[in-house]
Amino acid sequence: NGVSGTSFNPGIAGAGMHTISYVMSNSCGSDTATQTIEVFANPIVTFPALADLCVDQSLVSLSSATPLGGVYSGTGVLGSSFDPAVAGVGTFTLNYVFADSNGCSDSANSSITVNDLPIVSLDTLGGICENRVPFALNTGSPVGGCLLYTSPSPRDLSTSRMPPSA
Repeated sequence: NGVSGTSFNPGIAGAGMHTISYVMSNSCGSDTATQTIEVFANPIVTFPALADLCVDQSLVSLSSATPLGGVYSGTGVLGSSFDPAVAGVGTFTLNYVFADSNGCSDSANSSITVNDLPIVSLDTLGGICENRVPFALNTGSPVGGCLLYTSPSPRDLSTSRMPPSA
């Protein structure tokens, strides 16, 4: 019922109207005082998963948490926006807190990952003769990128992508 000794636990009592009585008796009789206390239900806050971002993306609006009207906080949070450049590269926990008109509140967290921009390199290839035997173009770093080829020759004006050799 939410009462234990002289303590009232609203979490055990649950939302709704509750009557609390105080009784005093002595040799002259007894008296009772009664009060009603209302326990308000806490709001239920949700903060859905956030998509990964790149560090160079512009501000992202934070608007997916409910109920509306709460406050976002965390690294990179500016009001109701998230700035990947301010946060930097990494995974961050953002928090959303909502308080209703009764002063009851709840919060939820969601993680967001900010990825770094790729930094690539390609070894110097130098000049070669047209009659050289074919050779592998596997000098790009990091592994997993694509080689982009553009020919200046009128024989091949296309651009093609080919995965690098392993």
